[in-house]
Amino acid sequence: MISHLIQAFGHAFQGIGHFFRSCRNGRIHLRIAAVVIGLGLILGLSRQDWCTVLLCIALVICLEMANEAIERLADFIQPEQDERIRRIKDVSAGMVLLASIFAAVIGTLVFLAYL
Repeated sequence: MISHLIQAFGHAFQGIGHFFRSCRNGRIHLRIAAVVIGLGLILGLSRQDWCTVLLCIALVICLEMANEAIERLADFIQPEQDERIRRIKDVSAGMVLLASIFAAVIGTLVFLAYL
């Protein structure tokens, strides 16, 4: 049972690594997260503000990972242009955009209190 759990974690970490190596948007989100974390360290965020900021970072990156998985699966299932697949991919990209906008607004509200 423990070996199965260790193996599952290994696969998950491989997936995370593959995502950041192969997804340009993932690397962009990672760079932005590093800047935000660095700024948070410099400004000395409170525990509550750290929780808020880290939750926003995790949400955006996880949604970008889901978007990447949906797009790859859609391309695998239907390699040719298809209006239905395009709409699915647009909605998937939209979820990341919406989360990113809200994360930026929340980050602005948090960091303005320290500036």
